[in-house]
Amino acid sequence: MRRMKQFFIYSAILSAILTSCFRAQPTTTICEKVITVRTAKVLTAESTIVLHYSGTVEASQIIPLTFQTTGTVQKIYVEVGDLVKKGQLSCLITITGSIK
Repeated sequence: MRRMKQFFIYSAILSAILTSCFRAQPTTTICEKVITVRTAKVLTAESTIVLHYSGTVEASQIIPLTFQTTGTVQKIYVEVGDLVKKGQLSCLITITGSIK
């Protein structure tokens, strides 16, 4: 037990001596070349650039309309591109056949 205590004491003393012997390295400063820049205020102006693109637009989902009877369309309540909900009336049909 005594040997272990002596070992720790000598280790602590040796560590203190070694630590105090080393000097801190001087800090070096890296100088980079300074680039001079010039700034300007941003102003609003009218743009005269006109871009034209051509292409085809398609629906992501196409649902065909089917009816339970034949007839003539009297009135249309929706237009192309309108969003419709389930149960919404899309057109008025005059029935000419029997209901299936």
